[in-house]
Amino acid sequence: SSDVDEYNVFPSAPRGEPLHESLRAAVGDRSVHAVTYGFLQFLHPDMPYENLQISSELREAEIPNICPKLFVRPDLVECMFVHWPMAAARGTKNLALPSANLSTQHYRRTRPEVDIDNVTVDRRLTHEVRDLDAALTRRYGQPWRAWAPRLMPPGWDGEARAEEGAMVQVDRLEARPGAQALVRFMAGLREPAFIEGMFWNVAG
Repeated sequence: SSDVDEYNVFPSAPRGEPLHESLRAAVGDRSVHAVTYGFLQFLHPDMPYENLQISSELREAEIPNICPKLFVRPDLVECMFVHWPMAAARGTKNLALPSANLSTQHYRRTRPEVDIDNVTVDRRLTHEVRDLDAALTRRYGQPWRAWAPRLMPPGWDGEARAEEGAMVQVDRLEARPGAQALVRFMAGLREPAFIEGMFWNVAG
């Protein structure tokens, strides 16, 4: 699943290619029940009611120490934890892809949270801003900046609630050895590789 501030990106896929076709090309002829991939944390636009999220071109240089995202084949997965399959069909594997092959661009960081020395420029989605804004205008009859302020109720602090949820996740899950091992594995990934069972013991 993806949240509203997440965009899946296949850097080498042709523009406009459907997601399932890009995913099929990334998997190739491997027998897999899941594809696991990491986040790239982008700075949230300074004026989000004026600028679409994908207009941001600054992100943290490294994959953060958080659990990854994944696609699964429901017909091959028998039991799921939130971030990885616990049991799957015999003979199938979980394929991990580095960010050069697939990543989620996550637009949630704010400037006070970011180490400016650890920021890089990434324009992989900025060229889509004009087309996305035009599509939103066609669908809703107004450009983003005209109707975006009406989406949230008065007093809503989405950033604070998002950070609170993130801290709960870190405290309860990512401090555990099994999750730490998976995070380290994904952070060091440079080529597609199969994930073996040593990460399954979340409590370990």
